[in-house]
Amino acid sequence: MKILKWLLIILGVLILTGVIGCFALSEKRPTGEPTSQADALAQNMLNALNYENHKKTTYFRWDFGGRHNFFYDQQRNKAIINWKGNKVIMQLDTQAGTAYADGVEVTGDKKQKLMDKAWAHWCNDSFWMFAPFKVFDPGTTRKIVKDEDGREGLMIEYLSGGVTPGDGYLWLLDDNYMPTGYKMWTSIIPVKGMYASWENYEEHEGAKYATLHNLGFKLEIKDFLASNNLSDFGFEKDPFQ
Repeated sequence: MKILKWLLIILGVLILTGVIGCFALSEKRPTGEPTSQADALAQNMLNALNYENHKKTTYFRWDFGGRHNFFYDQQRNKAIINWKGNKVIMQLDTQAGTAYADGVEVTGDKKQKLMDKAWAHWCNDSFWMFAPFKVFDPGTTRKIVKDEDGREGLMIEYLSGGVTPGDGYLWLLDDNYMPTGYKMWTSIIPVKGMYASWENYEEHEGAKYATLHNLGFKLEIKDFLASNNLSDFGFEKDPFQ
């Protein structure tokens, strides 16, 4: 019993230390009011990334950190999501589709668990891929604010959508309005105001995409390809059929 008591004490100390550490490292979330100037700044960022070209592109493929990989049909809003021997083909508008484990289609509760997991992977990983293009999504607000270091940036807040509504991202831009990174206030990251870089931009079909993020560790987007031709991805027929 004494050993258990001491283990509980040590666990409590570690938890308390972690909470204090997260609080000490966190930044207060900047506040402000949505303005037309913020909308104009957001549009300048989209122009720098050639957003109009992105909207016209049909197919995307990428590997997220070596853990999950995706094939996305933007025009039909469908995705194929693969991880750990699992595969989900999903209509993203309805989150309906089919699920496979080790190549065998599954049904019932197992299917639903895989569908839910695939949706969570999609919401997180596609955001890291396409976040700069989502600054005018439904449920967003745009503000020009300053962080604790006095740097001015574009704060985008998501009041709805995804799996963690209420998150906020403070984009930092260079002189050409290209996003160089953002600070995050999210429910799943305990340190508020954590910075993540957006770098190693690649140009595909005329639009620009960051393929590396540094958060104190590197998060790489690998095997990225955007194209309007299925044959560029090695497909001879529609992979969603």
